[in-house]
Formats: sequence, C-alpha cells, structure tokens
Amino acid sequence: MAYFLDEEERKSIERLSREVDIDEEFRGWHYLDGPLRPPYNVTLPLYIVAGEMVFSSKREYEEYLINSRANPSREMLLGSSLHKAISTVVEEAKMFIYRYGLLSGSDLYHYLTKIRDGKVDELLSSIGKGRAGGGGGREEDHRTDIRQYVNRLWLYESLQVASSVDRVLAQGIESRDVLIQKAIPFTLEYEVDGRRIGLSERLRVDAFGHFMVVFELKTGKRSEHHRLATTGYALALESMLEHPINVGCIVYLSFEQDRTTPLIRREVHAIEESLRRWFIEERDRKMEILVH
Repeated sequence: MAYFLDEEERKSIERLSREVDIDEEFRGWHYLDGPLRPPYNVTLPLYIVAGEMVFSSKREYEEYLINSRANPSREMLLGSSLHKAISTVVEEAKMFIYRYGLLSGSDLYHYLTKIRDGKVDELLSSIGKGRAGGGGGREEDHRTDIRQYVNRLWLYESLQVASSVDRVLAQGIESRDVLIQKAIPFTLEYEVDGRRIGLSERLRVDAFGHFMVVFELKTGKRSEHHRLATTGYALALESMLEHPINVGCIVYLSFEQDRTTPLIRREVHAIEESLRRWFIEERDRKMEILVH
C-alpha cells in the first residue's frame, strides 16, 4: 500500500526520530510565543504556504483561489480522486472486518473487488459538480482518463490490505480491533485544527501512522516544497497533541501505460529545524501580502 513502510524505512524513521535536534521555540506547542506565533490575524490553506505559487497582491491570491476551485486542473482532479480511492479502500476494509470478523485476506480482497465499480462511479461522479457553467465534454474526458488510474490503484491497494490482514491473522490475532490496528497501522484524512499556527481550521493529514509519521501523497513531479506540507502538518499536530512529530514521508504515486501496478516512491525525511524555519518564513511572507 502507498503508506505501508518496509523494514529499511522503519529503521530510517527510528534513527531520524532519535537524531533530530530542534529548539523548543520551533515546536508546535509554542504557538503563543516566539517565531511560530502567527504575525497577523489571518489563516492560510496549507497548500498555499507549501506551494511554489507567487502572489504580489491580495487580489491575485483571491483570483487564484476562485479559479482553482472553479476550474481545477486535470492533475488536481487526478490527485483528489486517488486520495479518495485509497481512503475508500481502507474505510471499506475496516468496515468489512468489523462486520464479518476474522475472515481471510482473500475474502476481503474478493469483497473489495466486488464493490469497486460502484465505489469508483460514486467517487468520480463529483468531477464537474458545483462549477458555474459546467464543463460538458471536458469533465467527461477527465472522468474517462482518471478512471483507469483509479481502477489500477483500487486493485493494488485492495491486494496490499488483504495481504497485510493475512499476515496479521497468521499471528493468531483474535480481536477485530487489534487486527485493524496491526494490519492497517495508520489513520487516513486525520483532521487537525491549524489555526494555532496560522493555517486553516480543518486540515486533513493524508495519513498519520502509529510511528508518529505524517504522510503526504503527491502525483506530480518531486519538489522540495512538498516537505513544507509535512512540516505544516507536524506543527499543527504538535500544537494540538503537545507531542513531538519528528518525521514526515512524501509518497510519490505515478503510472506507466504498459504497467498495471502503480509506481510508488517514498521519501522519509526529518522535520528538522531548518524546515520549520522555512515554513514560518513562507507563512509570514504570504500572510503579509494579504494584509497590505
């Protein structure tokens, strides 16, 4: 699965968690004082702070928000659809286990493949909704294009979750709760209030693992700015949980035409002080544009 870590990645996380050295004033729970305190009484979406877009005025910023919401790009729609596909597979897998108990991974895989078409239809039906003037054939083209990738990812994620369930069942687990905690060791779309550090009220972390790792799923080209997203999530979580979040993981998801299996590359990184400083600089600079 996109968020399943291998043994080397787990060792890397343990090492980074031990080695990271951060001044207390750059921890999320210090949002009332020091550099982390927002300089203005405004909030920003995390993707604005972590993005590479540049604004010279409040008007440009507002025009960008309106246009991106009214006319999302094909890449934005693809990314959103893949996020939803993974979340739906995990949600359905958990409900299956609670409903039917400790059955085999093959039973779970059969169930997930059986409901795939209906769930994918439901997931893709939102493309084009809520836009003034509609998009007609453009939205239909997007749906047809995106469907093939969502279908591929659905089957891959279903197989990975089912295999993980079988590995845990082989240990003699007799509790549904424990099975889910061990076989699917993360929470998707973990919601956190970002207002303490100047971000939106309802941030949703793509995945939050039991290793206290924040995950960010990306479908485009690699960018150093992506680490600002995991840093923002970590700071928001620290402000709420008052527990250190030291490690992030960027998950790059892509597809090739001649391969059914998606390509997944994970970059585990320390959420070190330099990233926290960079995040604060970007936040403060973009906030200043909005108030002047």
